[in-house]
Amino acid sequence: MSLKLTLTPADVKAVKVLTPGPYTFEIRAVYTKVSKSEDKSTNYVLEFIGVDGEAKDVLIKKYINEKFLAPFVPIFEALGHTVSEDEESNFDIEALVGQKVRGFVSNGMYNNRPNNQLDSFAPVEAAA
Repeated sequence: MSLKLTLTPADVKAVKVLTPGPYTFEIRAVYTKVSKSEDKSTNYVLEFIGVDGEAKDVLIKKYINEKFLAPFVPIFEALGHTVSEDEESNFDIEALVGQKVRGFVSNGMYNNRPNNQLDSFAPVEAAA
């Protein structure tokens, strides 16, 4: 008996390590996932899919824990939203789906494997 396997282009691109630098991404999905920590806190997961250059069709997931929401600030600001330092700001994070943003990719390690990380964000117009 032979065991057959089909690898899709998405499977191959899921492990592609990008050259660090800015790329344009579309936010493909936003959802929550229970963390693996003992406290079972909530992680917000944002799926960014590359739309240009070397990053085209490369998926990068960004996890933001409910205990530290600050990483949302540069994303909202890059999309033109005002985030107040003086009062609460309320956002519908599902409305992020389909929006494009410039993201700076750096390389990191996870489980002894190199991966892509999104470190900072800017409006897409900043690339022009």
